[in-house]
Amino acid sequence: MPIRFLEPYDENLLYKTFGIRATGKQHSETGEVDTSTLKLIELVDYQPK
Repeated sequence: MPIRFLEPYDENLLYKTFGIRATGKQHSETGEVDTSTLKLIELVDYQPK
């Protein structure tokens, strides 16, 4: 099936953007997030306004 099949659709059918809820450590003074401590809680449907 050619990729042109997807052209009439406004929504991207191949990729979907999600929001995430996560826990982790953040430096209290700089606000820098320690990415090695991040743990996924859940994926949430992204609803841009």
